Amino acid sequence: MSRWQAGFRVGRSVEDQLLRLTQDIDDGFQGKEKTVLALFDFARAYDKVWRDALFWKLMEFGIDRRMVSW
Repeated sequence: MSRWQAGFRVGRSVEDQLLRLTQDIDDGFQGKEKTVLALFDFARAYDKVWRDALFWKLMEFGIDRRMVSW
C-alpha cells in the first residue's frame, strides 16, 4: 500500500488528496515548473453526467475554456 493512498484508510479522506494536489501545484508555480494532471474514470462513474452543464459550471468557477475543452 502506498503511503499516499487515502481510500479505505482510517483517518484519511479525499480532502487529504486534494490538499496534497493543491500543494504540488503551488510548489510547481513557485518553482516556475509546469504541472499536469490526468484523471481516469476506470469505473465509468461519470458516463451519465450532463456534460454541457458540467463544462458550464467549470467555466463559472473560472476555469479557462481551453482547459475545459481539453
